[in-house]
Amino acid sequence: MDAQQPIADGGSQATESRLAQPSPASPQAPVSSETPPGAPGVPHQARHNGLRVPILAAIVAIVLQTILTPLTLLVWPIVFPDQIVDDAYMFLRYADRMAAEGRICWNPGGPLTYGLTSPLYGVWVCVVRWLFPGDPSRIMTLAALGPALCLLPLMLAVLARAARKTGAATWAALLALLLVMRSPFFNHLILVHGFTGMDTTFAALYVAACLSLWRRLHDSPTRGRTWTAGLSGAFTFLVRPDLLVFPAGALLGLGFLSVDAAERRASRISLVIMGAGLAVIALTAWLVFGTPVPLSFYAKNTAAYGEGFAAAYAGVSASELNMFWKTYAPLLVLAGLYALSLAAPRRARLHALDAGMVVGVGAFIVYQRFLLLPVMHYYQRFLVPALPVLVWLAWCGLWEVTACLRSRVSDRAANGCLRGAAGAGACVTGFVLFSWTPVERGFESGEHPGLPSLLDTSRTLLDGVARGEFSQFDITANYRARFGGYWHRLDEFSKLPDDLCIATTEVGYPGVMNPGKRIIDLAGLNDTRLMLGGFDMEAMLLRERPDLIYMPYPDYKGLVRALREAPTFREDYEEFAPESLGNKAFGLALRRAGAHYHRLREITLVKSSPR
Repeated sequence: MDAQQPIADGGSQATESRLAQPSPASPQAPVSSETPPGAPGVPHQARHNGLRVPILAAIVAIVLQTILTPLTLLVWPIVFPDQIVDDAYMFLRYADRMAAEGRICWNPGGPLTYGLTSPLYGVWVCVVRWLFPGDPSRIMTLAALGPALCLLPLMLAVLARAARKTGAATWAALLALLLVMRSPFFNHLILVHGFTGMDTTFAALYVAACLSLWRRLHDSPTRGRTWTAGLSGAFTFLVRPDLLVFPAGALLGLGFLSVDAAERRASRISLVIMGAGLAVIALTAWLVFGTPVPLSFYAKNTAAYGEGFAAAYAGVSASELNMFWKTYAPLLVLAGLYALSLAAPRRARLHALDAGMVVGVGAFIVYQRFLLLPVMHYYQRFLVPALPVLVWLAWCGLWEVTACLRSRVSDRAANGCLRGAAGAGACVTGFVLFSWTPVERGFESGEHPGLPSLLDTSRTLLDGVARGEFSQFDITANYRARFGGYWHRLDEFSKLPDDLCIATTEVGYPGVMNPGKRIIDLAGLNDTRLMLGGFDMEAMLLRERPDLIYMPYPDYKGLVRALREAPTFREDYEEFAPESLGNKAFGLALRRAGAHYHRLREITLVKSSPR
């Protein structure tokens, strides 16, 4: 069968019924002599051609600003303090091992390890590392910022493709939505998550790409699109397992609610392909790594660390959801109202894909609120990948409102409103691009930066070049500036030979600053034997013989107790309390029989005393 032909020819009556109804994806309603020229479902072509240029120019200008402002932060990191989180460097350590050994492992010569929640993001980090070798902090900044910069243009393309079919009226709605979402989208998603180094922006971009695929499957269910939708759904597991609710919801909606028989059949085939792909991925992981799911995902969905650890995070999920609501309230209100409008069975069938995505979003929020242990929950990063779906649902709601108003006003009034919206968009864009506000006022804090103009950005960039501070990234300087209070004298310990073995629960900076050393992850996120073996600390000490132990983070009460109760720890290690190290976050223990004991103790005893 040709890849460009529908999978089935049946369902013609249902197809005609569906096409007779206007929807955001298929708004072409039959035109009769009684239908006014500007009604919803009637293409607006020559009459509004003049409006397309200023609207598209405003969109391009905003995208241009999105690209140029983070560029300054990227090439002049002194202005924008490093905010890459510790866990992000785990991806780079795996990339280092892949480059050196061609194996997915955590330690040099160590066993294969399923330690990354997002293996596909790990592949992306490998690509960035190969293209832009250099300082680890620069690599991770590029890895997270690249997808963040691509996400807004991709979402604009998805929305504009639907807006193009509905005529000029919905271009105004698109511009209004863009202006509503722009500030939090830019500040929160790009300038915050784009600089954490984590997989958050990559996951959001993947969901946006899948959304585009689902729309195309809805428009024309060909064989190629059927297979692509199914395989992309399966690979979602390798982006982040909890995101599976989105392809599952979308394909279930199309497969069981659509009025088009060909579309239902294609979507059900996609579901089968997705299920088979997931089975292959899980079975392969089980055979290769000894676990069907990533170790970190396993830890966050089981009581691996005991009830006390879970109690330390009580209320965090509700707080994160509340902050997410405050940040994206306009989007959530529009999306919520549209979701309520789909409650009627007839409307759900007419908007099958949207109804399926509503179910996916609902399942995602329930999971994040009640089932997930929110370890490392900063900046609502677990919720952010849902943004592309929420943006689409919000646009659908805004489209319906715009179409309803458009059908109730005269052509002259509609044209005036459209020109007014375009003019307002141009004014706002011009203000953003050419404001003369000093750039120093734009960067209010590292966590919540402001929004400098294009001219401010250009002047800052030229100033940084003139000062010789262009692209200065330094992982050791980042550690000293932001994380010196966590690992006591890690920069000095890192200078010791590679036969030194370090054990800790927070492994990002230790791992990337010591690429040739063995780093034992006491939290088990990169150690299958510890995670699946019940955190047997005595067996770990006998097997690994770590020379230096950074005591587990205080929230890991069970791990701290198990480590201190291990006979080998009591007999072979000298422990230093956090207070004796200058109130550091972690205590420290040294193996007395280790080859580097005396040098380790010498470094440790600078402003410290034994416990």
